[in-house]
Amino acid sequence: MCSPLLGRPDLEAIIQALEKPKTLLEQPVPTIARNKAFGQKLLAWGLANSQIHIQLARVTDNHNAIYHEKFGVGFLAGRPQIAFSGSVNETYGGYSENFELAHVDTQQENLPAFVKRFAALWSDNTQGLDVFALHKALALGLVETKDEGSDSATSAKDSRYSRFAEVVVKPASLKLRDYQKEAIARWFDAGGIGIYEMATGTGKTITSLATALRLYKHLGGPLAIVVVAPYLVLVDQWAETMAWFGLQPIKCSGGRDNWESDAHNTIRLANRDLRQVVSLVASNATFASDAMQTLIKRLEVPTLIIADEVHNFGADNLSLALPERVSMRLGLSATPERFRDERGSTSIRNYFGDTVFEFSMRDAMEASPPALVSYDYHPVKVALDSQEYERYADLSARIARAMSFGGEENSLPEPAKKLLIARARLIAGASQKLELLKRSIEPYRSKPYSLVYCGDGRLDTSEDNETEAFARQIDEVVRMLSHDMGMNAASYTSRTSKSDREALLSEFREGRIQVLVAIRCLDEGVDIPEIRRAFVLASSTNPRQFIQRRGRVLRTAPGKEKAEIFDFFVVPPEGHKATETDRNLVKREMSRAREFLKLASNETEARHELWNVLERLHLLDTLVERDDGR
Repeated sequence: MCSPLLGRPDLEAIIQALEKPKTLLEQPVPTIARNKAFGQKLLAWGLANSQIHIQLARVTDNHNAIYHEKFGVGFLAGRPQIAFSGSVNETYGGYSENFELAHVDTQQENLPAFVKRFAALWSDNTQGLDVFALHKALALGLVETKDEGSDSATSAKDSRYSRFAEVVVKPASLKLRDYQKEAIARWFDAGGIGIYEMATGTGKTITSLATALRLYKHLGGPLAIVVVAPYLVLVDQWAETMAWFGLQPIKCSGGRDNWESDAHNTIRLANRDLRQVVSLVASNATFASDAMQTLIKRLEVPTLIIADEVHNFGADNLSLALPERVSMRLGLSATPERFRDERGSTSIRNYFGDTVFEFSMRDAMEASPPALVSYDYHPVKVALDSQEYERYADLSARIARAMSFGGEENSLPEPAKKLLIARARLIAGASQKLELLKRSIEPYRSKPYSLVYCGDGRLDTSEDNETEAFARQIDEVVRMLSHDMGMNAASYTSRTSKSDREALLSEFREGRIQVLVAIRCLDEGVDIPEIRRAFVLASSTNPRQFIQRRGRVLRTAPGKEKAEIFDFFVVPPEGHKATETDRNLVKREMSRAREFLKLASNETEARHELWNVLERLHLLDTLVERDDGR
């Protein structure tokens, strides 16, 4: 940690390390020499090799004053062993000729105070100081420099360093897990192409950006990094994490007037070797647009494309937008195979290659330390009422007739698809779910960090069905939790504005909003590790959805030891004579329950909860996952 006032030789060494790390990585550790240049050589080499991390501290209220304290802590095997404070010139003369004084302490009872002080300093929690990562301070023009013997400092912003825009650096606080290092090595072994098939919550974003960092150090600049994410909220989330790695990505989303001109100018600088790194992060919709495609075609420098939730790229509009000229490709997904879409899955593999690294949810939970927390699974049995069951049986019969005319579900004509959607909405909106949710969430009435997943169907809330007064399930859930139970609940949907989403997530993380109620917006990518429990009122038959939802709940957070999943499991009416229609209903629900059961801490207890209904319908065999996946 030092002040932003740097000697020009030091600044030159820093710029070399940040912009041209490849040249330094190819060199051995500088040989000790009794000359001034040795210090700069060692500084540049250490920065490039991530052996040295520098942050700059600026006095908050008086920019004429400088941060000038001297203290440090030495660690061995992860434990503090020695601390010092005082002013000792780090020069040959300072060590061998001058009179200098410093205090050195090895008393174990004194060392924690030094550690705490430095941790506060490094994390920008020291009153009176603003702390900046080195690359950020340079980009913001906060660094000053002066020549030796000069009394006046000049801003580096006004010098040739003004072109310093973005780099790829290892964040000082980043410690990659062994499995993340293995993933990166596998991608390089595969020739810079492949998919990371990693469970939700295990750090795919960090692993991919660490991959980009290694690529930058291997190739040098100029390098273009193009990230594509499904939703606007994920574009913002990616941009925030990329900034941690020294990047300043242009967010290509929304109206083209907001980003197109900046992107064209940045690419032009990179093509002319006037910029070492250019990074773009785009939403799926923007990536497929003509404006973005034209932009990518203009790139003349080595380019890496990172596709978040790569399973989406099996869709025609996205697969056709993938640039063949970009040879370095990295796909990310917990579930890269597309559900009932072999052609789409093949398209993904043809472009992004095979899975080069797989890290399952079981792997994550059994890692040391665990990458995901354990969980208890609570199946909540929801019985259809007589009217709902009659409607369900009618829809199932009509679907069976439509299916008999050929094709699988994803190739059915539009009328048949509408029948399937209607049946799914019927199950999602089963009337008993609200009352059972009320009972299930009652023990957590005063606690924060609950998430409720609703269906997109509608509930009849009128006494007279013919009035067709309907309300969305999500609205009814929020009303019940807020009005009836006095909980602080809020909906989080595609209709929620960007600013409102950010505010909701912030208030949820702080515990001021107890319950977030969503439909699908929180299925992919959104990072809310604070979630302690999820109430799944509705889920599609696509395994990707409930697998990702589970991973969303299992992310680690301070003080979080275990998560809970309440799965609302629809069954036929009590005492109803078992029919094939009944059996098929429960079979579909069991495909999800089986997935949740096999990793649950309370697997035996949860199986017992389902035993009676499965025994009544002669479906006990569905508790066992067979080789054919049924």
